[in-house]
Amino acid sequence: MNFRAVKEFLLEVAVFLKGINGILELAGAGILFFVKSHVLSVFFKNLFSHEISRDPDDFILNLLFHIFTTSGHGTRMFIAWYLFIHSLVNLFLSVTLWKKKLFAYPLAIVILSFFIAYQILRFAYTGSYVLLGITLLDMIIVYLVVDEYMRKRRI
Repeated sequence: MNFRAVKEFLLEVAVFLKGINGILELAGAGILFFVKSHVLSVFFKNLFSHEISRDPDDFILNLLFHIFTTSGHGTRMFIAWYLFIHSLVNLFLSVTLWKKKLFAYPLAIVILSFFIAYQILRFAYTGSYVLLGITLLDMIIVYLVVDEYMRKRRI
């Protein structure tokens, strides 16, 4: 398998994962919009309290626990709107890139670059490592999309 085939495969996997991520983000946004904070807090405490008691230093669980139990309405609505918009963009880009629509490549580059810039600013403000991880994934995807678009333009 040559390097070109590996990059094409990685792009297909990344596009698929972006689509799955879009579906999950859409579901998460719906939950944050429509389920009351105290219901989420009780649900999260019941679901993960045993795990947190076994491993009190688990970073991800503690982060989620903090978000669901102490975040104010403004933070929650920001997260919900961000997830909603990001999910729609992810789903649109995933479908159009999966169908190999030529217009989707530059559009994905521009939109994902905008999200990357915003996410970096938001990371500087919040220090969220989850956001940093999403940003790094988006940067890899932009690289792969640019590479594929350049290849398609040469053909």
